[in-house]
Amino acid sequence: PPELKQVLRDAILVGGAAIRISDEPFIYLDKNYVRMFGGVANAVRAAGAVGHRTIAVQVRGETKRVEDEAVEAVSLGATIVMVDTGDTSELARVHAALGAAGCRQQVKLAFGGGIRLGSVGALSRLGADILDIGTEIIDAPIVDFRLDVIA
Repeated sequence: PPELKQVLRDAILVGGAAIRISDEPFIYLDKNYVRMFGGVANAVRAAGAVGHRTIAVQVRGETKRVEDEAVEAVSLGATIVMVDTGDTSELARVHAALGAAGCRQQVKLAFGGGIRLGSVGALSRLGADILDIGTEIIDAPIVDFRLDVIA
């Protein structure tokens, strides 16, 4: 219920987890922004023009392989890459590709999509630094409404 949301958020913070993907000021480029800008590269470049913000970008493999989108995003200044597909094999491939490109240490790797609390350890071992488990714990919608921009 909405009246419990803040209590749950406070409990999450006490437990050592974070509510947001970054504590720093950031620009989050979800799939819709990526589509509207015509791809990951254009979206990250546009966000970089704002300046002085952490850039977090969703990669979903819509224009290239998901791992290629991730490496491209980091090469252009993204410091958080969100693999938002729910596919653990894509998380592993992005982790490996960022390592092979020599940029894994400069980026936080986030993962979302169908996460269950019991899978947290395995996802960490696959390279996830940040997990988006909001709908499982705190942000479960009454009506599951999504907006998908179709390019």
